[in-house]
This record gives sequence, structure tokens and C-alpha cells, in this order.
Amino acid sequence: MNEVREGRARFLLPDDHRLFFNPRGKRARDLGVLALRVIRRRSGEPLVLADAFTGIGARVIRYALEVPEGLAHVWLNDGSPVSVVEALRQLHHNGVDLPVSVQVREAIRFFWELAKKEIYPHWIDLDAFGSPSPFFDHALLAVRLGGYLYFTATDAPPLCGLRVRAAVRNYGAHTIRSVACHELGLRVLLGEVIRAGGRRGHRVKPVFSVFDGYAFRVLVRVERGREDFPHRSFGMVLECPTCRAFFHHRLHESPPGRCPHCGGRDFLRGGPLWLGPLHDPGFVREMLEVLEPWYGPEKAVRKFRKWLGVLSRELPEPPYFYPLSVYTRHLGVTIPSSRKVVDALRDAGFAASLTHITGQGVKTTAPFAVFLDIVRGVALERNQRAQISIRGTRNSPG
Repeated sequence: MNEVREGRARFLLPDDHRLFFNPRGKRARDLGVLALRVIRRRSGEPLVLADAFTGIGARVIRYALEVPEGLAHVWLNDGSPVSVVEALRQLHHNGVDLPVSVQVREAIRFFWELAKKEIYPHWIDLDAFGSPSPFFDHALLAVRLGGYLYFTATDAPPLCGLRVRAAVRNYGAHTIRSVACHELGLRVLLGEVIRAGGRRGHRVKPVFSVFDGYAFRVLVRVERGREDFPHRSFGMVLECPTCRAFFHHRLHESPPGRCPHCGGRDFLRGGPLWLGPLHDPGFVREMLEVLEPWYGPEKAVRKFRKWLGVLSRELPEPPYFYPLSVYTRHLGVTIPSSRKVVDALRDAGFAASLTHITGQGVKTTAPFAVFLDIVRGVALERNQRAQISIRGTRNSPG
């Protein structure tokens, strides 16, 4: 039987076709470990954890091995008895010695069972296949106030406007096939879980919200707070299909009648969705502090640290980003360095940052026309430098 190493864990790849190990979930497991290390450091006490879709136990094993003295008790659940048996075998293989309770139930019944027993975990993992929205109300019933809900969404087509009917059914939002659809998808997800918390009189605050190239991963903190529900942080995002300009407005505001840039009247309209911040920058910076070399090879650690740095500096506004490849194609110039575009925007007096979603994405508060002018200027300057370099090479002796 093959063995896969990840962090400090060693997973035996199962031969049973009903079981699987997902290597693409490594980034999500890395983020979960770092977040739990921060929470453990802040709380000063061991944590109670529940995993509603345990699978072969990969997440729990990573947490147990890589959060020093972090877990007091673990609740494992899966609808498949085969998965639960395999998870216990993997725990034993990794030498995990923790108090473990096991359930074999549908996830919703598992959450109700926890609440019935008045067991309120500090952390709930919700790694459902497809949309997590059917489980939000029930997970929020079970999680401790002041605790955390970490969930995954793998239903990219509805969240990116390819299956609008499913998006309306699952999230109560109309999604669009936008050039920034992955950030808009994160905001649709956050809008749904924050509203679910509001229905229970809870305030749900984003800790981090990422698209890792495979799935959407969101960590939120659940607090008591019926009175200060952030109703003004919900709205709509509009994209002009002609010039690809973006606009947004809050639900209590009127949308623009026509595109201020090109005058078009037909907009792609996405929402309602969350317009507030995607991350808690202070929390993400603490995650950087607890990142240690044993997460992988040195090169991989540097790459992950760089990505987390981008995440910690990502602007909370606007609620979208500009992919440079789209706009340089319209401008007829080559794609410039996104970092140089960000620097030029800042030099012009506007807030700007990279986005964790793509290396070619830029977020900025600059007006759209100004953004295009700066992109054109940076691209032309790059071309001029390249031509000078080529001429110098041709004129050099030998």
C-alpha cells in the first residue's frame, strides 16, 4: 500500500474504491492547521473539534500532529461506516493519541446530536461535496459562540455563473460569468453564511476567504450579535460586458443607469452578495508567524509564505479585481508586471493590491479609466525597455 507524506502526517492510500485521498486539498489543510495554531495560542486552552465529513481523517490527523497540545477532544463523523473505520486506522497509523468520539450519521443529524448533548465545539470542519449551504443553519446551531466554522465549496459552476438556477437555489443569489467570478463566488458564499448566522441571532465574521485553484475555502468566526447585523454590507456587483468595467452598489442604493465608461446600458448583475472584507488581516499575519519549515520543502514554504503575504495585504474594497490579461487584450499591449501596476497606482495616490486568486489580478480604488491609463503606461514603458535591451544586444561587439 502506497504512503503519502503531508506535513507531519503519513497517509496510507486506500485500495477501496469507496475511499479516496484528495491531494488537491493540501492547501486547505495547511490553512486549517495554521488557523488552529493561532486560535490555540489566543485561547490558551485545548480545543474541541468536530469534523462532519471525516473521510479518511486527513484533516483531523494534520490538526492533531501539527497543533501542539491543541486538541482536547475530537468528534469524527461520516455517513459511511467504511470511511469512519478507515479514519480510525489512519489515526492509529500516525500514532494520534487523543480522546475521539465517532458518529456514523448524516451531517445534519450529527450537528443536531452535538447540540442535543450540549457539546459545542470550538471548531467545526464542513468539507461537503458541492455546496455547503444546506448545512449552514445546522452547523451554526452546533458551533460554540466565539468558535469557528471552516467550510469548503466545490460547486464552482453555480458560483461562477454557469448554473444560475443552482446558484439561486443554494445561495439566494444570481451569479454571473464574470472575469472576476472567483472573488464574486467567495462573496456569494459569505453572504449566505452571514445571513444564516443572522437568522440565529449570531454575527458571523470572515477570518479568511480563499479560492485555491480547486475549491472555495472559507473560515468564519461565530459570535453573538443580533442587533449589529451588517445589513449595509450587502449589495450587487455589475460588470459592463462591452468594456469590462465594474461597479457595485449596496442594496439600499440605486444602480447606475448606464456605464460611466462606455455608456452601455446592459449590465451583468451579480448578487446579492457580501461587499465587506474577505479576511481579517491581523489573523492572517498571525498565521504567517506560526508557519514553520516542516510544512514542506523550503521552496514550497517560501511560495506559501509569499501567497499568505498577498492574502494579508489584499484590499477589502472594491469587491472585485481586474485580471490584467483581459484589459491588455483590449488595450492592444503586452501584459505588464502586476506588481509594477500596483506600484504605479499607489504612486498616483490610489489604494491598490494584488489578489491571492491570480498572479495577474489587481484590486484598486482608482476609477476604471485611470486604471486603464496606468496599465497602458506601465505596459508601454516595459516594451520600450525591452526594445532598448534588444538594440543594445544587437549593437554589442561579437
